[in-house]
Amino acid sequence: MNIPLTSDRNITVLQLKNMLKEREFIIIDVREPSELKESGQIFGAINIPLGTVNEAFSMTKEDFLKKFGVEMPSVYNRNVVFHCKSGFRSRKAIHIVESLGYRSVLNLDGGYLAWSEHK
Repeated sequence: MNIPLTSDRNITVLQLKNMLKEREFIIIDVREPSELKESGQIFGAINIPLGTVNEAFSMTKEDFLKKFGVEMPSVYNRNVVFHCKSGFRSRKAIHIVESLGYRSVLNLDGGYLAWSEHK
């Protein structure tokens, strides 16, 4: 099952690196914790495995902060960048959070594989 995103939702590794300088967004890594241990992760990314995205983004702001150590992104005011290994699961995550009302969400094109090629 292919989950298409409009091209304006996909960002490149270079765009993400530029965004890292601004720090006005949150990076969500939807891979499983074992994958992060095996291959590493983008510095500052929050790990919310795909199977828990709906639950996490349905939490109260207080519970989200306690669980993940960062403020819960606002539905409208803050960019959220999702990524996984290659981009498939992160596209699924975007569809989940969009169903919860989020609109300012982005996908790292090529996922962690693309990121690790351009370190």
